[in-house]
Amino acid sequence: MLRTTPFTADENRRLREEAAELGFRIIYAPPLDGQPAIGDRLYVTLATTDDPESIYRRHHADISPVVDDRPFFFQGVKPSAVPRAFRDAAMTDSRDGISLLVRLLYVSVALVLLFILVPLMFRGSANRRELPVAWLGYFSCLGVGFMLIEIGLMQRFVLFLGHPVYSLSVILFTLLLGGGTGSALSRRVGPNAGAAVSLVIPAIMVAALIYSAVLPSLFNSWIGLARPARILLSVVLLLPLGVLLGIPLPVGVRMLGTTRPGLLAWAWGINGAMSIFGASAAILIAMNWGFTRVATVGAAVYGVAWLIGLVMWRAAASPIVSPVPVPEFPRPR
Repeated sequence: MLRTTPFTADENRRLREEAAELGFRIIYAPPLDGQPAIGDRLYVTLATTDDPESIYRRHHADISPVVDDRPFFFQGVKPSAVPRAFRDAAMTDSRDGISLLVRLLYVSVALVLLFILVPLMFRGSANRRELPVAWLGYFSCLGVGFMLIEIGLMQRFVLFLGHPVYSLSVILFTLLLGGGTGSALSRRVGPNAGAAVSLVIPAIMVAALIYSAVLPSLFNSWIGLARPARILLSVVLLLPLGVLLGIPLPVGVRMLGTTRPGLLAWAWGINGAMSIFGASAAILIAMNWGFTRVATVGAAVYGVAWLIGLVMWRAAASPIVSPVPVPEFPRPR
């Protein structure tokens, strides 16, 4: 039994007697009649210490309190033990949440290698085989980054809207609507694709970081509003981000279709495959470091896409220099 106010001495005594009569094990009972607290040693230590952080650090499992940013009460693997979880997931049959997620990541990577990268490596004649690393990296980063930002924000809106169903439906509807709008607007970019993406992707990064930092304070101020008002505010907040998220992919597809149309299907494929990878990675990051970190990592992945995009746009805009030497003709006398 728990409550927000202290138990009186009579209540404490009665609860102890009832627990003894019913054969219940006392996990923690406050001090009574000058006697120290009783119960499980770990719980007693946590309830009476002035420095719980030191106990969290020393314990072999993660027993730190659950917070809104990291609401996984069943997660007992410490972030420092995640590298070992990657090894154990491949070599043991452990079935904890971290191991299952790691195995899903392994499967995603293996399928991408088997059905996308390996066929691309052996595509074409032997003297023209080439793995388009830059293009694959660009579309991969868009797939991973989109899912990281979406899932990183979704938990915030679950708390704000009051139920996961509302959060999922509102976020998906708004981001898809914004993405479609951004895709339509991207047609007006024309030959300035590189310049547009060089501005849009940094805007996505800044928006994701601002949202992850500011939304908790805004939601605390607006949580008392009626649900229709909260849904409307959610749409207003998410729609501009959705428009920005909808621009980089169609711009990349349009430019790839112009320069290397044979790779379009592969670009779509790796974007979808890495979206699945991004969803699994988002939950893995959230379980260990929180949803704020998920959105931060999503912004960083978009930063990688931005750097790759800059390299590709500049390469596409560079003049093609013929490797064949131009013959020199004698000057007329």
